[in-house]
Amino acid sequence: MREFDQAEMVEMLDELIMNSSRRFLGKPTRFKLYPSHSDRGAFERVMTGGNPSDHRLDLAFRFFSVAARDWLSTGGESAQSASLDQRANALGATIQDRLSLVSIDLSGNDDAQLIFETLNDRGTPLLKADLVKNWVFREGAQLNADVDDWAVRLWDEFDQPWWREEVQQGRLMRSRIDIFLQYWLTMKSCAEVRSDDTFRAFVRQSKPFMADRDFATSYLESLRSDADIFRRFAELGSDTPEAPWVWFRPS
Repeated sequence: MREFDQAEMVEMLDELIMNSSRRFLGKPTRFKLYPSHSDRGAFERVMTGGNPSDHRLDLAFRFFSVAARDWLSTGGESAQSASLDQRANALGATIQDRLSLVSIDLSGNDDAQLIFETLNDRGTPLLKADLVKNWVFREGAQLNADVDDWAVRLWDEFDQPWWREEVQQGRLMRSRIDIFLQYWLTMKSCAEVRSDDTFRAFVRQSKPFMADRDFATSYLESLRSDADIFRRFAELGSDTPEAPWVWFRPS
């Protein structure tokens, strides 16, 4: 918009995404929407005009930037006869009025997994680990725990491709992180945990440990340590002496 001298439209769009008050300068709260920790660096880079990378947010930004520039330049087949101001207003109205964000506040009796799975029925399936992560960090925030430290030190690894890659387990394809969580909960509870009950089982198992900030941190450190062991076993070469004894290795 700036390169097309659409100052009013630029100001309107900035108001949608930024808090302009001086008290927000240099703080994450200057953004009205802020992503999870693993995407924050790329998000801030995109939002502040930093050097691009191959992160998915950079790729998305470049795609929509090119599309918006093409629309403002030519309007495509549907709006070639429209003026620049008319095309800019149409683009601004689409962004302002036709994009929606939904905030859902859950009560203690609401089933978060059921709600998210229902809302996401036609989209990419949520991992059980995504629900676990949301619950863990919400509980941590209520304890005034250092959730930024949790994110960097204890959880970022789970958001990496190796953990989220789907591998074959019997007849099914499942992410490694969901497989690990199911096995970990089975070990902790000494009871069978069904794959579709992983999130609920995690909440039942973990709730007593999330009542205190220090206990919660130690509990997540234990989870992280066991996950590292799981990965070392999963990455054992088939020619190693230990490999035949690792019965849970997903291929």
